[in-house]
Amino acid sequence: MGHPPIRIEVMNEIDGVTFEECRPAAILAFIDGIQVPIISLADLKRNKLASGRPKDIDDLQQLP
Repeated sequence: MGHPPIRIEVMNEIDGVTFEECRPAAILAFIDGIQVPIISLADLKRNKLASGRPKDIDDLQQLP
């Protein structure tokens, strides 16, 4: 959703972690007045590593 460079990707399944595992560390943000859980940096890194896709590995190297 959105327009580059500001886009939001909504996913219902990801590699390496489950939503139940991610929920306690999720960051709650408000987007257009709607509260949305955002994956934590640590869980995002686990997801990127588990996916193994070249783009995700490249993304992982760019994360702090």
